[in-house]
Amino acid sequence: MKKILITGGSGFIGTYILRELKNEYTIVLDLKTPKEKCSKYYKYNVLKPLDWIFEKEKPDIVIHLAAQTDVGRSIHNPKFDAKNNIIGSINVFETSLKYKCKVVAANSAAALDLQNPYGISKHAMFLYSKYFKNVINLYLSNVYGKESKGVIGIIHRYLMGNTKKPFSLYGGKQIRDFVYVKDVARAFVRALDFKGIDDFIISTNKGNNILGAYLMAQTVYKIKKLYVVLAQKKNEIQESILDNTKTIKKLKWKPLYTLKKGLEDMTKGG
Repeated sequence: MKKILITGGSGFIGTYILRELKNEYTIVLDLKTPKEKCSKYYKYNVLKPLDWIFEKEKPDIVIHLAAQTDVGRSIHNPKFDAKNNIIGSINVFETSLKYKCKVVAANSAAALDLQNPYGISKHAMFLYSKYFKNVINLYLSNVYGKESKGVIGIIHRYLMGNTKKPFSLYGGKQIRDFVYVKDVARAFVRALDFKGIDDFIISTNKGNNILGAYLMAQTVYKIKKLYVVLAQKKNEIQESILDNTKTIKKLKWKPLYTLKKGLEDMTKGG
């Protein structure tokens, strides 16, 4: 049985990873209590010294999810973003290397575009991972699920809520590569057994525009609510579709959920 240390394991993606690893020994390091069962939980910040947790628990491998993920916050407070995403990651990578642990780290499609401080900090995390040479980066496209902070999660909560106010779509024509959180969790578990160090894109390689996603959700949920199209936000990427060909071939992973199938699963509890 592997001992797996998961930073940020109480968050959105971490919750689904814990479900996938329910038969493994999992150690969660997070400021919030995990929603899923784990073997050990420590309320702790990855910005602080980490030697003690490695010496006490002796993990075999690390999943690094702890991060500042709010793009808006990164724009308003880039120092906070850089401190959490760069310094926090360096701390995890460096300590893991010291104790001969490989790291599977959550990176972002934003790191490939560098449109905002969040993307820049995640790209810097990637560069440092190449320095330490013990990190597998998983570049995640637009991860969705009923608890996600992204547009699909917002649509889900709007349609399932009681508000009669029209839904606000900013632009609506932006194309995104939506990947379901259950597929993402499977990718992390698959990466735990990958021999060597490499970087992989976790995506569907297919695009859906945001307005189309909203209309699809209405159909799947059998709920009709009005929407209003507003001006697209500044500096927003118009199209983001990531090629997962290498991942399918080398990691032996592929998405099982289309957007429609993922939305259907969300209506059943996700």
